[in-house]
Amino acid sequence: MVKKSILQILNGFRIVAFWIFVSLLVVSIVGAVREMQVEVTVEDAVLGDKINEYASIQEFNCVCNGTNITVRDTEGRKTGDAVQLIFRDGQYYSLVSTMFPDNGVKLWNRVSYRFTMATGGNLLFTLIAYIVFFIPTFKSRKEFRLEYPRFFWVTHIFGVVSVILFYIYCFWFDFVNLIFYAVIFGVIWIVRVIVHNVLLERNKSVGTDL
Repeated sequence: MVKKSILQILNGFRIVAFWIFVSLLVVSIVGAVREMQVEVTVEDAVLGDKINEYASIQEFNCVCNGTNITVRDTEGRKTGDAVQLIFRDGQYYSLVSTMFPDNGVKLWNRVSYRFTMATGGNLLFTLIAYIVFFIPTFKSRKEFRLEYPRFFWVTHIFGVVSVILFYIYCFWFDFVNLIFYAVIFGVIWIVRVIVHNVLLERNKSVGTDL
């Protein structure tokens, strides 16, 4: 009974992990698509007077196309150095890095960055979690679905709802709704499986005694 219960609980976790992964994947794809629509331009300029200096950041005045812009440097540049400024949809974004000149400029770099960072880099971890739950439960999926038909579909339905809510509210509430979904349904699956199997064993014992 213990082995069966563990596999059934892992099956429940597998469903939850799947919908969390889908939620993050949707937001990552949307972030990448939006990035493809951003117009990025690079303009040449010269660093002006230094305004502020912190531990590893310097701020300079910089005139570009007749506009005075405050830029931040983390590479030890000095007043009078020639630089390139990145503009996103006409708005200043950052200096072009001398060590990584493709960062923030090349389309492939920007899209891959937005795809990864739209969810704070958590997409890979949720994929790994899903695979971890999927491997030991692969052969028991059909039996699990037949044994818990209602709650199986309830978990999937709320998973779809979580995807929609996360897409709508992720920029305001971050991962709150996904955490609620994972915790609530994770706990419910543990309780549901244990109670279900304990009752089955009790019924078998009563039938044997009779």
